[in-house]
Amino acid sequence: MLYREFVNALETYYGVKLHKLTLEHEDSYYVRALKLREPESITEFLKRWRIRRRVDAQILEKLINHHNTALLTLNKENLLHAKLYRHRNTITKVYSNFSKHLGYTGASKALHVLAPNLLVMWDAAIRKNYGLAATPEAYYNFHLRMQNELEELNEETTPKTEIPVTKLLDAYNIIKTRR
Repeated sequence: MLYREFVNALETYYGVKLHKLTLEHEDSYYVRALKLREPESITEFLKRWRIRRRVDAQILEKLINHHNTALLTLNKENLLHAKLYRHRNTITKVYSNFSKHLGYTGASKALHVLAPNLLVMWDAAIRKNYGLAATPEAYYNFHLRMQNELEELNEETTPKTEIPVTKLLDAYNIIKTRR
């Protein structure tokens, strides 16, 4: 990915120059879910984005509790520096279980909020753009691709904002797939 293309896409998406980008430019439901990371705020965030499946905060709470150790481990990682192969089984297992209850897109959005510096959101258009199926293995492979995209930008040119770089990648993917 070219740096200029990335920056242009982000500035188009957010409607502001990259150096002025803050969490205030994000959807309030996303910011609340990101800050609180609890089932009710995540559920409201998912509903806001019209996830097709009915989202139940109690089921989400059970999923979070069941995968608590794995989620805590993933939350410590950063996509740019993570050795993803070490987390392959964890990522695929957690995504598989979440997607059974939240659907493929809903699972990716919930997991992003729970591990915002590692996991990137996706939807059907993004999966199609990358030629990926809606499977746990494809979700893992998507993260390998996203990590490669970040490595191409390199650490010096990766935008420094309070918005997680994984959310910036999501915004880039949205612009790229909605043209």
